[in-house]
Amino acid sequence: MKILKGNSIAFAFLLLVLDLFLCSYNSSAQQGNSSKDSLEVTRDTVVATDTIVIEQVKLDTLTIIDSLDNVDPTAVNPKKTDIEIDARIERQLREIYNQVPLTYNKRVKGFIDYFTGRNRNYLLIMERRKKLYFPIFEEMLKKYKMPDEIKYLPIVESGLNPMAISRAGAAGLWQFMPGTGKEMGLIVSDYIDERLDPHKSTEAACKFLLRLYRAFGDWELALASYNCGPGVVKRASRQSGRSTFWKMYDYLPAETRGYVPQFVAVTYTMNHLTEYDMVGDSILYPMETDTILLRQFVNLLILCEKLNFCYEDFVKLNPAIRTNVLPDNVNYPIRLPKEKKLEFLLNQHEIMECVNVVTTPIEVTTADRRRASSGAVVYRQKIVHTVRQGEVLGRIAGKYGISVAQVRSWNNLKGNTIRVGQKLLIYRMKYTRSKSSTAIKKESSYNRMQTKTSAAKTGKPRKYYYVQPGDTLWTISKKCGGISVERLKQLNNIKGSTIKVGQKLILG
Repeated sequence: MKILKGNSIAFAFLLLVLDLFLCSYNSSAQQGNSSKDSLEVTRDTVVATDTIVIEQVKLDTLTIIDSLDNVDPTAVNPKKTDIEIDARIERQLREIYNQVPLTYNKRVKGFIDYFTGRNRNYLLIMERRKKLYFPIFEEMLKKYKMPDEIKYLPIVESGLNPMAISRAGAAGLWQFMPGTGKEMGLIVSDYIDERLDPHKSTEAACKFLLRLYRAFGDWELALASYNCGPGVVKRASRQSGRSTFWKMYDYLPAETRGYVPQFVAVTYTMNHLTEYDMVGDSILYPMETDTILLRQFVNLLILCEKLNFCYEDFVKLNPAIRTNVLPDNVNYPIRLPKEKKLEFLLNQHEIMECVNVVTTPIEVTTADRRRASSGAVVYRQKIVHTVRQGEVLGRIAGKYGISVAQVRSWNNLKGNTIRVGQKLLIYRMKYTRSKSSTAIKKESSYNRMQTKTSAAKTGKPRKYYYVQPGDTLWTISKKCGGISVERLKQLNNIKGSTIKVGQKLILG
């Protein structure tokens, strides 16, 4: 019974399928062509349409790629779009962010493209130098509880060059103007310019930036005012009616509009150099140093010679010292490698006797390293003063423009007691600056006048010439009728090539 029942059900099902098939066939035979259209629509909708569309897409894609033989396939189907790159940079800037807003926009993107493209070499040089100065920046920023990312600002300001001098006269890693430097406690004198000292200028910059931040309450505006001055930023704020950098952007000077975006771009790129295949080589590291305080006249060239230390390296360690001598009244610490300091201390008496040798007078031509050549001259003269009736140390020191302490030191005096007829050693210094443009014009006029007078009397070319700033024996030989350098040296008893401003040279 079970088998019969199962067969009956199966048979009934077959009959039902056959009946449906016959109905469909008869209906299609009656409707003719219209039934064919309907069948095609049904086939397109249910079965064929999806298959055809998929195949068409594949065909079109293959056709496009085949027709672009000379094009990089990633240009057709790029792996990373500009939107994705922008999103990545924004995310990475947020990761760097500490306190200074690192806004990302087209202006910043342009500078990132510039530093990672056309000017890649610039940041590679910064990568080589950063070990020299970043530890100084980081220590000082931490001391004043300031954002660590400000350490990238000197890259924008000076290219991490402590000897950098702008056309306007700003100097050092942080590009202080003379007035601002003095205001922040830096020494700016004929002998010392602490704007060039990495340690002292960094501390001054931290104090100044902190003052600007407190004035504006915004690090972007503090940076902008560091570039163009707080007065300019305040005026831009009044004119725009806005209080943020990007909202008052169009009212700021052109240089400042690029200053903050450059800072953001440099900060970002220095943190992600490897992503742009920028790997620094020949990394520079600071040497271990220590300081010694000199309280008397020192010829720094002789000091370096006695310590067997390259003078050019001395300059790098002591960029704030402008001349190759330090006079008696400038008690300034000099920085030496640790091993050289030990050598100095072991041989101090002998070395100081050599660097303090005096004739009457000593004339030391110095080069101001902030310019090509300053033609400045330092004179040091040894004087023996005989104490007269009624004279005291204060009066004697004032006469020579020195301090009482110096007179005591030079003469091993413990107190202020001196006696009539006593001989006192005095060392007097004089620093002669380069002549002003007015003086140069007067001197040139005087030279011309002397030439005419000499020619009128003798009928011969001029006989002498007064040295002007920037002159060398070679340039003078060209100016003065082609007289040879050797002839100039012979006529004027010059052994080397050193001449000084104002020196009178015989020409023939």
